[in-house]
Amino acid sequence: MFRKAGYQVVLLNEHNTSSKCLHCEVQLDKKFSYRESPKPHIRRRNRLENPTNPRKYPVHGILRCRSRQCRAAVATKLLEKAQKIEQKFPTNAVKLAQAQAIRSRLEMATLFPNDPTWATFRYWNRDDVATGNFKKKVEFMIANNGEIPFYLQRQQIFPGQFSLQQNLEQVPPSM
Repeated sequence: MFRKAGYQVVLLNEHNTSSKCLHCEVQLDKKFSYRESPKPHIRRRNRLENPTNPRKYPVHGILRCRSRQCRAAVATKLLEKAQKIEQKFPTNAVKLAQAQAIRSRLEMATLFPNDPTWATFRYWNRDDVATGNFKKKVEFMIANNGEIPFYLQRQQIFPGQFSLQQNLEQVPPSM
């Protein structure tokens, strides 16, 4: 349809577009949040089977980035928000309490960086991530003569070879 109308059409592989962070380009956490089923008949059946602890299902549309770069960006935004509240409402006790709550959350995040209660993770909608990565992929391909960004490429692993993730986590044995 578009080709008949005179548009140039390019097929893109969607590999990794919905699983890599837009900002730091690392793998996003997928199954970290669970909830009861949104379907009433399943929720009712699960509560009948186990009323004290009904079955929970993973939330698929929300992704989380745990990289230090994204955590720092979120913490900076929170700090700016607290400063803005303090400047805009210097006499409003409720607003100042909100700013203080933001600052105390950031302090707890520095004390307990791996505790999800206090951590300043960046959260993404899966569709937004896919759309943003497609956009980055097209812009990169236009600027670099059709080359695909490294973090969105398929990595070919040969037998006995370390994967990219293993190379980041482990040091390969010396020869």
